[in-house]
Amino acid sequence: MSVNFETVPLMQYLKNHEIYYGKVLELREEIQGWLNYIPETFPHYTRHTIEHSESIILQISKFLFHDDDAEKSVINLSGVEAYILIAAAYLHDAGMVTSNKEKETILTEAEWKRWTGPDGEAHKRWNEIKDFREGNKPEDNSVRNFISDLQTRFLIAEYVRRVHHERAADVISQHQSSLGRIAFDDGDLQTAISEVCVAHGLSRTALDDKVRFPLRRQIRDEDVNLRLLAIILRLGDLLDLQNSRACPLLLNAACPIPAESFAHWTQYERIKHRAVSPDNIEIRAECETPEEHRLLRDWCQWIVDEISNVPNLLAGGNRHSNWTPPIASMTGDNPTIVIDPSPKATYRARDWRFELDETSVFNLLISEVYGDKWVFIRELIQNALDAMRCQMYEDLVAEGGLPPLSPTKVSEKIRDRYRLKIAIFEDDLFNDNTNEVEKRQIFTIEDSGIGMDDEIISSHFLQVGRSYYTTDIFRNRYAFTPTSQFGVGFLSVFGASEHVIVETYKPSSLDKETPIRLILKGPRNYIIVEEGRRKTAGTKINVRLNTDLRLKEGQLTNILRDWCKNVEFPVEVNDFGDLTNIRVENLDDSSFKIPDASNPGSNFELLKFSIDEGGIEGALFILAHRNKKGVETWNHVRWYTNEYPKKHPEINYQPLPKGFISYHGIASSPEFSPRFGENVRMKLDIRGRDFRPSVSRHHLRAVSPYHNNDFLPQIVIQKLMDAVKSHLNSSSLLKDKYGWEYLQKIIDSFPTLGSELINL
Repeated sequence: MSVNFETVPLMQYLKNHEIYYGKVLELREEIQGWLNYIPETFPHYTRHTIEHSESIILQISKFLFHDDDAEKSVINLSGVEAYILIAAAYLHDAGMVTSNKEKETILTEAEWKRWTGPDGEAHKRWNEIKDFREGNKPEDNSVRNFISDLQTRFLIAEYVRRVHHERAADVISQHQSSLGRIAFDDGDLQTAISEVCVAHGLSRTALDDKVRFPLRRQIRDEDVNLRLLAIILRLGDLLDLQNSRACPLLLNAACPIPAESFAHWTQYERIKHRAVSPDNIEIRAECETPEEHRLLRDWCQWIVDEISNVPNLLAGGNRHSNWTPPIASMTGDNPTIVIDPSPKATYRARDWRFELDETSVFNLLISEVYGDKWVFIRELIQNALDAMRCQMYEDLVAEGGLPPLSPTKVSEKIRDRYRLKIAIFEDDLFNDNTNEVEKRQIFTIEDSGIGMDDEIISSHFLQVGRSYYTTDIFRNRYAFTPTSQFGVGFLSVFGASEHVIVETYKPSSLDKETPIRLILKGPRNYIIVEEGRRKTAGTKINVRLNTDLRLKEGQLTNILRDWCKNVEFPVEVNDFGDLTNIRVENLDDSSFKIPDASNPGSNFELLKFSIDEGGIEGALFILAHRNKKGVETWNHVRWYTNEYPKKHPEINYQPLPKGFISYHGIASSPEFSPRFGENVRMKLDIRGRDFRPSVSRHHLRAVSPYHNNDFLPQIVIQKLMDAVKSHLNSSSLLKDKYGWEYLQKIIDSFPTLGSELINL
């Protein structure tokens, strides 16, 4: 169904603001041709042309105006608000346009390689395409290549679709002039249109960002509720459920479409009734297949969830806070949305789903996943470090600096401002059950991080499986890769305690909230909330250890030394009154050069090969022996380690350093210690996005194709290969007739490199 855009109430409303109405007509003329290119990249997707944009404007009009009358609005939009909303509706899918040159570039991007890599979402499909192309069925190569190219095109389209909302902002920024100077050369207006466009592809929680989506902002001397506009556009987009969106001509042009896309086309044909008004959203559908039913039900549940979240998102603001969105429900006695099987359908619809037993799941996460009774300390440290990194980056921006991708690149002088304080002490506590005073150990950890406010506590800290550090809000605000990933680490504390106090303060909270004090007595018990006394940003956690858990004097310090291998901030430890400072290890201190007591004039030297690329920082260490003639060999580690100290017990023996792999400064569990063999010691810190730890931190898993089967980063393997090749190419030993013998020793000494050294 084609929409006469000039008669749509929202457009009629905008006519009262002539300058904006004229600009919309200009924008419509320019964007229409742009959007017509979308089917070239997305032939298998439902309509995303100018008709879709204007259908969104129509749906918005239906729930913002009574009786399709521009004079009967349910909320009083300012002229610039109405303009932003219409402009965003026209522009929100502009990022789906992709030129052939861009498609070529996409195939070489690191993000594409991550997405199609071993742990990427598209790994299976990408491998299937490659296997089909290299296979023997059908026998004709040209047919295989044609089908493979078509499927690659579909996969590129899916890749672009995932980020098209962000690309829309780029289109607005780069083509503002050719799109009719849509922002009137006003930077605030351009940003507002871009943010509303981007919002339609963000997670619902991302709208909580008070900086990007404020409840009130002045633009062109008018009040604008940017968060409301984002909500309205998202809802209008979801409500474009017309049959005409699944255009038969496009369907024919796109065939053969991917199997998973077909139900997206046919689901719209199953809608028998649809009515949108300021009061209700009514949808009736009869589906013929389970896939159609699932897609439509999920889509409609999305609509319900969006609407139910509106009061929370608009709370706290004065502008439009009284707007009551239309009712949309799929449950209860009188649901407004009903999805049923058609009379011809052979499936049955049931609301059955897996239900989680909270107690069992909490016990599994607390006890089984982590195992080690002291691992909660590591989890609390990791959370504290991420909070301190956030605060440091906020301060750098406030001081006019440009934060680097890794916190380790910030100067040591600045990093020293932020300190992590950890302590263990014993205290006398009254036991209500026995009416006796008993000695209990208290563990505390205090950071100078960004702190938490009500929003962070309710939306993330108390949400199991939801981490603030994986949200769009975090990614758009901070450049560094966080340690926290899963949102379950704090649960580990309940394996060691039934009484935890959290004191936190976030002075930067936009709501200017006071300090908060939480008392937690288990993952399923109610939480006591009090006003805190903290005066500075950060969080302090007080853990009363269970009676069966006791740390010995010095044990906490040793644990922290083992874990905090590469933490970039000072860590101050108070171990029953014994004070210790743990700092980043200086890798140069691991190198040494000592005389060989067995061969006067000869030396042993531990060589360091630094690494700082691809998000990996650290060094490899290789033991070299240099005789008095200057000939260097790299195959003496076993003899140096086992025989040399026995043969010369009188010397001041220098042992080889222990290696480690850490993740954002915290060493991995001993269960995960990949090695190159005894000839190499690794001291590596993973700071980039290509590797992530398992929940228990016992393993690192690659999220990039650049790794081998031992989960050793390819960058590290290449660094070792370059070092060994350089040594062999400069070695005089390979030039005599027994050179093959030394080469074999090197191959045996560096088994990870294997046969790649044979041809040298």
